[in-house]
Amino acid sequence: MTPKEAKMILEAIMFMAPEPLSLTKLAEITKLKPDEINSLLKDIEAELADRGMRIEMIAGGFRMIACPEAKPYLEELSQRQKRNSLSPAALEVLAIIAYLQPITRTEVDEIRGVSSDSSLTTLLERGLIAEVGRKDAPGRPILFATTKAFLVYFGLKDLSALPNLAEFFGEKKSENTTPHTLEE
Repeated sequence: MTPKEAKMILEAIMFMAPEPLSLTKLAEITKLKPDEINSLLKDIEAELADRGMRIEMIAGGFRMIACPEAKPYLEELSQRQKRNSLSPAALEVLAIIAYLQPITRTEVDEIRGVSSDSSLTTLLERGLIAEVGRKDAPGRPILFATTKAFLVYFGLKDLSALPNLAEFFGEKKSENTTPHTLEE
């Protein structure tokens, strides 16, 4: 492994690690010697001096942190992400719609056993679902389906990328397990 490759690997490891990593732990992961890692970390630290990331030694280990200058921006990002998170009820409703679309509010409520009005409103406001027509049934209830924003939110290429429910629950694969796609 070249020094350049080793530095890339160390950066990636520290970026993803949930806690500081000691030289010993980094050596176990990378199969490099602790003194080599120490030298590479010093090089990385120098290269990051005028960038958005830093290497910090804390609690006997190393971790990658954001530069102090970014703190107010990261706090704003964190607040936005908290505001954008979905409640467990909204996620449940979204999963039902994703797998059974197009589906009516009443059908969602029957599956959940409780009213889904608030969750549907939230999902509509965020553009994760949309009204896609009316069911040919008494009262002509509104049909809901997921949107392109749903795919972006969950990083899916298309609805076929959703886990197969039969396989997820360890059942025999059924023929009709692919959800319908909302055409936009």
